[in-house]
Formats: sequence, C-alpha cells, structure tokens
Amino acid sequence: MSEQNSKLQSKQPLDCPMKWLEDEPDELASTAAKMFDVNPSSIRMRQLRKRHQELNTRGSFNQHGGNNLILTPTQEQAVFRFCQDQVEMGLGATPSIIYAAICHLHQQENRNPPSRRWFQEWIKNNPHLHSIKTKPIAHVRIRTHTEEDLKSFFLDYQNNLAKYGIQRAKYIFNMDESGVRIGCPTGEIVVVPTHVKELYTASPENRKSLTIIETICADGSPPPPPVVICPGEKILENWIQDNLTGAEVIAVSQTGYANEGIALASLNDFIKYAGAGPDEHWRILLLDGHLTHCKDDFVIKCHENHIVPFQFPSHLTHVLQPLDVGVFCPWKHYHNKAIQHAIHSLDMEYTISSFFRDLSAIRQQRFQPYTIKNSFHESGMFPVSYKKALKKMCYYNKGNLAGTQPGPSNTAGPASETYDTLSVEEGGELDHPTLPSSYFECQKGMGEWIEHAETFSPTSRARFQQWVKGTQI
Repeated sequence: MSEQNSKLQSKQPLDCPMKWLEDEPDELASTAAKMFDVNPSSIRMRQLRKRHQELNTRGSFNQHGGNNLILTPTQEQAVFRFCQDQVEMGLGATPSIIYAAICHLHQQENRNPPSRRWFQEWIKNNPHLHSIKTKPIAHVRIRTHTEEDLKSFFLDYQNNLAKYGIQRAKYIFNMDESGVRIGCPTGEIVVVPTHVKELYTASPENRKSLTIIETICADGSPPPPPVVICPGEKILENWIQDNLTGAEVIAVSQTGYANEGIALASLNDFIKYAGAGPDEHWRILLLDGHLTHCKDDFVIKCHENHIVPFQFPSHLTHVLQPLDVGVFCPWKHYHNKAIQHAIHSLDMEYTISSFFRDLSAIRQQRFQPYTIKNSFHESGMFPVSYKKALKKMCYYNKGNLAGTQPGPSNTAGPASETYDTLSVEEGGELDHPTLPSSYFECQKGMGEWIEHAETFSPTSRARFQQWVKGTQI
C-alpha cells in the first residue's frame, strides 16, 4: 500500500503543494517547495497555467494556443450585426463607436480594453467590414413622402401620358437647373515620392455661382444648348469664347438664379428645339416645383404649344428627376476635371470666361445617348416603372419609409377623377390602359368582353379593367 501511495505521489508531485497553497493563500511557492520537496519553478508554472485557465472565459483551456483572442467568433458576429443595424437606421457606426462597443464587451468580462493599434489592424483585415464616407442628404427629403405618395404620383403621371397619347420616348422631356461654383476644385489623387506626406496645390478659389438650365429627352437624342444664368447686370464681351456653338442662351440676373423672364426664355428655346406647336403632337415636360414653373404665363405658353408641364413632388427630385439621378453629378465631375486641367496648365485664375471656354467639352463628355436613356430608366420615368422609383426611394430611406398613410399630393397636371381608379401591384409596374382607335373597335370589344364576363380569370379581369379605362380616356 505504501508503495502504491509513493507511486501516486510521484505521478502527481504538485497536487499536494498546490492544494496546500490553496488552503494557505498567504504562503509563498518557495515555502511549499521546501515542505513537499519539489522544484519551486514547477509550482510557479502550475500557478501561472491555472491563472490563465481561470481568466479564459471561453470554455476549457486550449493547450495549443488561442486563449488570448480579443474577440470570439460570437462577439465578432455581434459587432457585425451592430454595424448592420446602424446602416439600416441610416446612421452608420463610426470607428470610435465600434471601438467603444468592443471595450464594453471586455469590460463585461473584467478584461483590459484592446489597444488602438489592434483595432486598426482588425478593421483593416476584417473581410466583412470596411470603411466608406457617408453622403449627407436633407432629412426632409427622406421623411416627407410615403410609399402611397409615390404610387399616387405614378398613377397621375401615367394617366397624363395616356390622356395625351404620349407613348414614345421622343415626347418625354426633363428640364432642370443646377447651381455651379465657377472655380472651386476638389482634391485629386497624385503620385509623389515616399518621403512626401502632404501636398497642398494652388486653387483659383473662385466662389462665384451661376445657374445652368439643361433639358434632356428620353430617347437619348442630343440635348438643346443650355441656358446659362450669370450674376450681374450685363453680358461681358470676354465671356464669348470660340469654343461655344453659338446657340447657347446666356442670361444675367442680380442673384445668378432663374426668374420669371428667364424661365419663359428657356421655355421658348425648348419649344424651338423640340419642334412643339399648336398643331404638333403633345409632349410632356417634367419639372421641379420651382416658383417660375407655376406662373400663369409659363403654364399657358406650354399648353398653347401642346406641352404638358408635369411637376415632381417636392423633396423627391433626387429619386424621380432624370437630370438629378444620372446627369448633374457626372456633369460637375467633368467640370472639376476641367478646372484641374487648367491648374496643371498654370491657368490659376479660373473665371466665367474659362467656364464658357470649357463648357462645350464638359457637355460633350456627359451628354451621351446611353447616359440620358439610363437616367430616365433609373428614375422610372421611361419606361414607366413604379418599382424602379420605389427601390431607389427605399435605398435612400434604408427600407424605412415614412409611415403608410398617404400625404397631400404635390403633383401637378391635368388629371381628373376618371383615372383615379387605376391600380398598381405592390412593388410592380404600372400598365398603360388599352386605347381603342375607333368607335367600331369600342363597340366590338365591348361585345366580346360582355360575352365572357362571368368566366373571367384574374389575368382577363386585369386586361378588361385596363380596356375599360382606355375607352373612358
């Protein structure tokens, strides 16, 4: 028996001193080593391993390493979900917020916070997270309108297209104005030696603003020359450059913005370009809700020349207006490149004359047929697509539309109660009513539909409803 005890003791020589040290926490490892005749360094190593195992809150102690992980897979997943929730709220989590969240997780485990250096490397190497720059947008643009408002606008829009027989892209136009700072370039990427850490480049810093009015057609045809509104009282001779086509309309105003007279001048220019007139086919002109577009003279002149002025809802032009969706942002990009090119050519004073010199080249790079068509397509204006616009609205709103109750409609146009019953499926497309071409076709079609009215399938019922609306138009 004594031999067996000695063997057990030889197999586990540190158990007894470790148990004694647990009972006597104030004693030293050297004292236990002398009492039980063991190596003191072995006791200290056993104590260190036990301390690591107690600090490890992730389960059993792993003898092959991995016990010093800053975040467990579960914690990393929780951080990812937190970032996703912030995106869906339309806020976004900054690096400092994420770092504070990780420090909070460590605080719950009574652990020291990780270093900033570790956090930077973790963000850099994480395959599921990356950093982007936010793009601020006015809160009112996101929260003002609901899905019902958007649906109401598209129903009104389609009713007007059907009422005036506008079914081809060449009869759909969009006119809008945009402010331009003449000479305020942004930074650009340059290649420098490794010892150069910062580079400040000279800038014209010409902060004068002017307004440019552009018009595009849904068929992608070349746009008419622009209307450029400059601040001042008269047009200076040195503004006129050889690079201009000669068809541009240059106007001046005290503020540099459009007024009633300039709006009528731009409308006259559009009528001439589009070939509109009292005896021509109706056209629809998509506009924002600028005050000048609501004046009696503007509206009367439109209708006299068979033009339907149709306004977008306020605070929804970033979703619905083709020029805002796909033209003006790249337009300003090429304007910025023109300024940078002038700086590299040592033209440090970028003035209104410089702007007119580069205007034709800027427009030539931007107004390509595929760009114009894509702008109408992405905004849902042509082909008419409620689904496209709703998707874009949800993108800006991160899927959280402002309520479900319809608000007051801000659309304009000659719509009547006759067309208010057109339907649209949730997230689907709007269908054009079927327009009969003659009275005989109406009479014949009515007889055919009545014969089968009792056995309508859902598809036939939808076709019948569209046909009936077409006979009422």
